[in-house]
Amino acid sequence: MISEQTIQKLVEEKIKGTPVFLVQAKVKPANKIEVFVDEPNHISIEKCIEISKHIEANLNRDDEDFELIVSSPGIDEAFTVLPQYQKYIGKQVAVIKKDGIKVIGALANADETNITIETKTRERKQIGKGKQTVIENITIALDTIKETKLILPF
Repeated sequence: MISEQTIQKLVEEKIKGTPVFLVQAKVKPANKIEVFVDEPNHISIEKCIEISKHIEANLNRDDEDFELIVSSPGIDEAFTVLPQYQKYIGKQVAVIKKDGIKVIGALANADETNITIETKTRERKQIGKGKQTVIENITIALDTIKETKLILPF
């Protein structure tokens, strides 16, 4: 069986020095290989084809037959790597923490350990009538996140 490490190495070779990043490489039963790549400004089909050809050229179908799919992750898929978080800074996201708490807001920052979500809530004014918008920045450690997804604007 072809290993995920082999596929990851081949993808990394091909994308080295480019803005493209590897999101995930999976090898399922019967050597069904799925590679998900992206880049800061939406990856093109042509780049996916280049990566696919590079992988195919370095694997031998005579030794082991395989099925190969190279694509971008779906826009509704959960984030799995830091470059995905960085790509969507400024966009609305929904974060579900491992403790079940859900945080919705604009992704303000992302680094190797934390993300920051800017939330806006409408609260009653303490003095006078009406409501006011309260902006709060919530920092969440990446290792406490169960799932983060982009909130689609439509």
